[in-house]
Order: sequence, then structure tokens, then C-alpha cells
Amino acid sequence: MTEDRNPAREAIRRLAVEADASELPALVGLFAEAHALAFARLAVRHSEQPVPAVAEASEELLTPAQAATAIGGVSLKWLYRHTRGLRFRRDLSRKVVRFERAGLLRWIAARRA
Repeated sequence: MTEDRNPAREAIRRLAVEADASELPALVGLFAEAHALAFARLAVRHSEQPVPAVAEASEELLTPAQAATAIGGVSLKWLYRHTRGLRFRRDLSRKVVRFERAGLLRWIAARRA
């Protein structure tokens, strides 16, 4: 295989190499999602059917500290306790949690209303 200077591929490689270790689980999840979407497009192309519309694939994920700041500076303990089981909370592993920004902000707005 020849060396490819595609900017998108270089950006992906750079992300994988330079990402902070704490962000790697979320990054692996995004890579897996992109992988699945690419295979789905290939399968559709080979069956000569139109490509189905895909939901927003790049929902911004926040670390617990970012999420706590975004909703008004609550403690991490409060955030973990009050968001358990909610759809915008992503438990990537036993110790790694991320929050979808849009869902988190909608949830906090509904709580304040």
C-alpha cells in the first residue's frame, strides 16, 4: 500500500497519536461509529440503493468536569448522582463517563422550568 497524503487520513492518525489518554475511550467509540457508517455506505453502494439519511454522528461529548461547568458549576458527585440512567449520559466504561452537550442542556433547562 502506498503512502497516502489525504488530509482527512492524516488528521485521523494525528488524533489517534496525540489524544490525551483519558480521551481515548471516547475517540475509539467515534472511530467505531465512523467504521460502521463507512461499511453501511459500502453495503448500500453495492446493492445500488440510495444511501439512508444518517443522524448527526458528531454529537459533542463532554467530560464530567466540562458538563458540571456547563450546567452551572455543580459538583461531580451531584452530576453523577442526578444523571444516572439518562439518555445523554454515556458510560463508556466502568470509570469513564461522557455527556452529550445538547441533551445535558435540554435536561437542565427542563429541570429549571
